[in-house]
Amino acid sequence: MSASKTTIPSGTTLLEVPVFDLSVLEKNDPVSRKKLVEEIDKACSDWGFFQIINHGVPHTLINEMENEMENFFMRTPLNEKEQVKRSADNPRGWFNDELTKQTLDFKEGFDVGFEGKFHIDGENRWPAEADAGRFKTTIQTYIKEVNSLALKVLGLIVEGIGRSPKDLDQEFIENTSFLRLNYYPECTDYKVVDENWSTNEPDIAKDGILGINKHTDAGAVTVLYQRHEDPSSLQVYSRRHRKFIRVIPRPNSFTINIGDMMQVWSNDRYRSPIHRVLANNQLRRFSAPYFLNPSYGSVIINQSKLPTRASKDSVYNPFTWGEFRRRRFEGDFGDCGTEIQISDW
Repeated sequence: MSASKTTIPSGTTLLEVPVFDLSVLEKNDPVSRKKLVEEIDKACSDWGFFQIINHGVPHTLINEMENEMENFFMRTPLNEKEQVKRSADNPRGWFNDELTKQTLDFKEGFDVGFEGKFHIDGENRWPAEADAGRFKTTIQTYIKEVNSLALKVLGLIVEGIGRSPKDLDQEFIENTSFLRLNYYPECTDYKVVDENWSTNEPDIAKDGILGINKHTDAGAVTVLYQRHEDPSSLQVYSRRHRKFIRVIPRPNSFTINIGDMMQVWSNDRYRSPIHRVLANNQLRRFSAPYFLNPSYGSVIINQSKLPTRASKDSVYNPFTWGEFRRRRFEGDFGDCGTEIQISDW
């Protein structure tokens, strides 16, 4: 598999999100675990982002997933991709027309989750049978592995709000999580937004284009794999530094960020981080975020047992994940006016 070299432009602000080694959990040492939980708690409070190494997902499986992802995007003819294109009544499958903040993303994607038919997220679509065997098997195996990792990370984060690590597992009995494969081609036909662009949404004609406009993730936790060799195009907004910072992936790492549901569960102890993806006019990029999402019927309320920093016990009114997911997807698929935000509750 070919891979481009990592490029970090001059002028890049070299601040790093925290990196945690999960191998300390293998010691079954309460002191080491407590220290890790405290550090992750701080990272969630300060950044909403962190990286993990020695995470337990086999490198061979990650490499196989990378190969299958690249083969799908680079070798599958457009007419075959269009046969598995997602639609308003089935959000799973290939797409090249997603909107973020009513702005078209400069990428292709492929959404896939656990097998079964979900009344909001639809059911999996797979490429033509002649090509799907290895792709399907590899992606299904990868989803199972990364889902287990996501729940482990969730448990560590949950401990940071004063709960036991499995206290929220019941919210994920019906697993509506999904994997998104992303392909960002070289952007040769448009001006690209400079990495120091402000928090404003750019005018494509005047300011240039982004890979993905600024946004927060809707679910609980995102487990992102991004190749170390590819351009470091992901940026997270640092409230402390008041600017976007590149998230430069460590080799063999996953990048973790919390989502809107964790913000509610923590009662604003943690804030779902704003992030975006830069376009690149010379190099392509692949990434694979796994979105750990609750059951549709899960009622999202304050779960923190720590003293609140807010002026009231619960910052948000109760709502279900299914309602939030449905309304957020409407904004992804079409221009339905202002995109739904967690602040609407």
